[in-house]
Amino acid sequence: MDRRRPFAVEISGSAISGKLHWPHLRDEAGPAAVVLLCNGLLAVNKKTEVLCARIIESLTQAGLAVAEYSARRSDLPVQSNHQHSTAQMIDDASAVFRWLMLRDELDLTRVGVLGYSFGAIVAACLARRTDQIARLCLLAPVPAAVVLSAAQRTDGSALLTALGLEGVTEGFFTDLGSLDPMHDAAVHDRPTLILHGAADDDVPPELSFAYSDAIELADHEAQHTLVAHADHFFEDDPSRTACLAQVSDFFGAMRDGSNPKNGT
Repeated sequence: MDRRRPFAVEISGSAISGKLHWPHLRDEAGPAAVVLLCNGLLAVNKKTEVLCARIIESLTQAGLAVAEYSARRSDLPVQSNHQHSTAQMIDDASAVFRWLMLRDELDLTRVGVLGYSFGAIVAACLARRTDQIARLCLLAPVPAAVVLSAAQRTDGSALLTALGLEGVTEGFFTDLGSLDPMHDAAVHDRPTLILHGAADDDVPPELSFAYSDAIELADHEAQHTLVAHADHFFEDDPSRTACLAQVSDFFGAMRDGSNPKNGT
């Protein structure tokens, strides 16, 4: 059986394409637990693609299904990046999430969301829209205000490139100032894991504390961990192995059918 199942989700006269990766081995019968992966990519970024492939492999090896998808684009020349806005990216994630909730082969009570880098903004804003996300993981998250500031500075291109946002049209950033992903992540109380590379030179690790601080201010709990020697892409071992192990353990609680508050 092919463990990669292509899917398409219709939205606003267009479609979002993706793949549902089925677990390698399952030690349970019935619907599977699944993780929705939001990588936030709008441009080709090989380092992010490699990391996400490793995350998918680690989670499926751990007995979890994983859904990944490509950002919807407008009907304009393919050589340019024409994603309309961050709000549209959140709508896309929401549409895929709803599609997962309707699948008979998936357990709607065990749907997790993982947002990486700029995708953490998408995942956090999605987390406000529904209380049906069982577990939320933000990996190397960046605050929206930091991205907006980089887009307005002449020296901000390096950060945008690291986030996979080089080449986007100016209008893409228009709604970033109205988003509050830190607050959004804190609206519903659910197990939340925030992981960041301690040696991240692209998105300094102290920035991710804005997310955990907001969650704790809401009287919810978040596990915040800095991975020693890890850069933004968790490129080298043993930091990548440590990152993948923590992500798999965190979502593995869904696979086991248990979901204790912020336990791993």
